[in-house]
Amino acid sequence: TVFITQFTIQCGGSRAAMALNEALVIAYETNPRLLAARRSLGITNESVPQAYAKWMPSLTLSTVGSKTWKETIEGGAPGDKDQSLSKSATLSFSQNLYRGGRNFTELRKARLSVSSMRASLSDTEQTVLLDAVTAFMDVVRDAKIITARKKNIGLLQQRLKTTEIQFDLQRRTAADLAQAKAHLAEGNADLASAKSNHQTSIANFKKIIGKAPLNKLAPPEFKIDLPKLRKTAVLAATNDHPKILKAELDVKIAKEDVKLKEGARLPTLSFSNSYGTSLDKTRGTPPETDTTTLTSSLTLSMPLFQSGSEISEIRVAKKTVYQRRDELREKVRNVRQEAVSAWETLLSNKKRIKSLRIQSDAAEIAQNNIAQELEVGRRTVQDLLDADKAVLTAKLNFVRANRDFTVSAYRLLSAIGTLNPQTLNLPIYKHHDLEKNLRETEYNLLDTSVK
Repeated sequence: TVFITQFTIQCGGSRAAMALNEALVIAYETNPRLLAARRSLGITNESVPQAYAKWMPSLTLSTVGSKTWKETIEGGAPGDKDQSLSKSATLSFSQNLYRGGRNFTELRKARLSVSSMRASLSDTEQTVLLDAVTAFMDVVRDAKIITARKKNIGLLQQRLKTTEIQFDLQRRTAADLAQAKAHLAEGNADLASAKSNHQTSIANFKKIIGKAPLNKLAPPEFKIDLPKLRKTAVLAATNDHPKILKAELDVKIAKEDVKLKEGARLPTLSFSNSYGTSLDKTRGTPPETDTTTLTSSLTLSMPLFQSGSEISEIRVAKKTVYQRRDELREKVRNVRQEAVSAWETLLSNKKRIKSLRIQSDAAEIAQNNIAQELEVGRRTVQDLLDADKAVLTAKLNFVRANRDFTVSAYRLLSAIGTLNPQTLNLPIYKHHDLEKNLRETEYNLLDTSVK
C-alpha cells in the first residue's frame, strides 16, 4: 500500500506523544477484551495437536484379577469348599491407517482455523487501540473545555463587576445587570456539566486503558501517513483488512468441512495388536493354567448405509460454503463503506479545523471592537456578552474539532486495517510471538500445563 499524504497536528510537546503511546501500550497489554481474544487464539491453537493426534497410535494396558470362594451345603451340613484364582493382563495397540482422507483434511482445517482466529485477534487489536485513542482524546478535550469555561467565568465575573460599578453610577440599567448575572449563572452551570463530562471520560479511560490518567494529559503531537486518494484507501482496506481476511479463511474452512463429511462415507483401515497373559487356578484341581495370547488384526470397514444422516450433513456443509461466501461479500462491502466513511470524515474534520480557526480569530476581533464601541455607547452590554459567548463557542468547537480530527485519523487507519503496534511504532514491552506460541502447542501431546 502506498501512503504519501501527511496530516500533522501540533498541539503540544514531544512528551505528549509518549503519553498517548504509553496509554496505548497499557491498553494493548492489559485490556480484558484483548486478553480474552489472545486466550481464544490459544484455545484454537489446540486444534492442531488434536488433528495430529488422529495420526498417532493408541496403547492400552488392562488388568483383571478375581478370587472366588464356593461352598456346597448338603442336607444342612457344610460340604466341599472350592477356591479359584484368576489373573489376566492385556496390552493393546491400535493404529488407524486410513480414515477416508480425513486426517489430512482435519489438519488443514485446524491450521486454517488458527489463521482465521489470528485475523480475528488483529481486528480486536484495532478495536481496542481505537477505543483507547478515543478515550485518551476525550479526556484531553474535556480538560481543555474545563479550562476554557473557567477562563470564561473569570471574564464574566469581571463583566458583572464592571456592570455593577457602572450601574451604581447610573450608566447601566437593571436589565444590563440582570443579563450579566444570567450569563455568569449560565457559565457556572456549563462548567458543572463540563466537569461531569470530564469524570465520565476518565471512567471510560479507566475501562479501556486500565488505569486512571495520573497526570494531566497534553494533546499529542504526531504525524500520520494516510492514503493520498479515497480509492487508494478503499483498495488498501480490501487487501489488508483482517475482517476480509477472516471471512476468506472461513470460506476455506467450510470447504474443508465438506471434505470431512464426504470422508465419513469412505472406507477405513486400521491395525490392532494385543498381547495378553492369564492365570487360572482352582484349589483341588490339576495344576494352574497359564495362557499367553498374541493377536494381530487388520480391519477394513466400508460404510454402506448410515441411516441417511451423513447425506444430510454433506448438504449442510455445502450450504455453509455458500453462506460463508455471502458473508465474505458482505464483509467486503462493509469494509469498503467504512473506508469511504472514515476518509470523508477525516477530510471534513480537516476542513472544519481551518474554518473554525478563522471563526475563532474573527470572533475575538469582533469581541474587542464591541468592547470599545460599548465604551462610547454604540453597543449594549448584551452585545458584549453575546460576543464573549461567540468567542467561547468558537474556542470550544475548535477544541472538539481537534479531538475529532485526531480520532478520525486513527479511525481511517483502522478502516484500512493498519491500526496496529507496528504501524504506530508502539514500545511494546511484552511481545506476543504467535508463531512461537503455535510451535509450543502443535506437537505437545504429553504436557497438560498451560501458561
